[in-house]
Amino acid sequence: SINNDNNNINISSIECTNCSIECKPLRCSACKLVSYCSKTCQRLHWKKHHKHVCCGMDNNKRKKKETKKVKDESRNVFQAGNELQMLISNMSSHEMKQHYDK
Repeated sequence: SINNDNNNINISSIECTNCSIECKPLRCSACKLVSYCSKTCQRLHWKKHHKHVCCGMDNNKRKKKETKKVKDESRNVFQAGNELQMLISNMSSHEMKQHYDK
């Protein structure tokens, strides 16, 4: 319900965007356009819909997050490759032959 007393808007409860329950407002921190009854509803709605349409999180932020994720994954693969290369270089030729003969 919205009370308008002397031009001061007081929002005491609002309908949850995810589950439609009337609740105390918990708004999207980026766009402030959608409301939720709990952090659980906010997370569920974000994962299935809102992250794709939220105007508060522009494409540059999304691209930066995706780029960072790819860089982190690439770094992990590179580190694993270095570790494998070090293991191989520390093996004697006899150990390598035994490993490949199995």
